[in-house]
Amino acid sequence: MNYVIDRGDYFKVRLSSWNKPIVIGEEFAIEVRCNSTAEEADPGGYGINFQKNRTEDAGIIFHFKPIAPESTVVFNTLHNKGGRNVWDVETRIQNDKVKEIYFSKSFKLKLKPITKSTILVYVNDSFITEYECKERDITETDYICFSPSISIEKY
Repeated sequence: MNYVIDRGDYFKVRLSSWNKPIVIGEEFAIEVRCNSTAEEADPGGYGINFQKNRTEDAGIIFHFKPIAPESTVVFNTLHNKGGRNVWDVETRIQNDKVKEIYFSKSFKLKLKPITKSTILVYVNDSFITEYECKERDITETDYICFSPSISIEKY
């Protein structure tokens, strides 16, 4: 699996270890499984971050976070401005089946970049949203960092 545990207790996988970069016009997919039933009740959900490097110092290009108690999936981008990490405005998608889709069984998370900063997001091959990673380049993603309560595999 090539996971690395780093500060902040997030697991990290380097895309080069999968020989699988994110490329404009091509689909990039991972299989995600929540391994902890405690996450279902967590008001913070769990996160999957697409990052340029191993730490958040350079920001998070794309943040994906399902939250079961709110029946919501959150998308965001973290910028480093003047030495401070600043979140962009959240995109929130309501879905009554968040618990079933993201917490009860594995699911396929697929990104299809249409520009360097715009991606189409699919879950289990169903279109969810078009998301803009403002002022960021999704093709610069070198690490996927994720909560230790989930596992990911290349698809």
